[in-house]
Amino acid sequence: DWSSDVCSSDLNFIQKVEHPVLGEVQLMRPAIIMDGMEPMERAPMLGEHTDEVLAEYLGYDAATLDAMRADGITQPRG
Repeated sequence: DWSSDVCSSDLNFIQKVEHPVLGEVQLMRPAIIMDGMEPMERAPMLGEHTDEVLAEYLGYDAATLDAMRADGITQPRG
């Protein structure tokens, strides 16, 4: 198991990330870490950024997004 491997922890290959459902999880860091790299983040939850994407890229306003949710076109934020 890579998460309990001594070499992985000694080489700082494992990063702990907070997940909204699972709590704290361990992720494998990239093999090459350069100065200035941002820390890893968890993968987004299903629908987590739907409102932002529809508003920013397609220009939908809040009323349209609410109507889409009410009609079951999009899901509530999870």
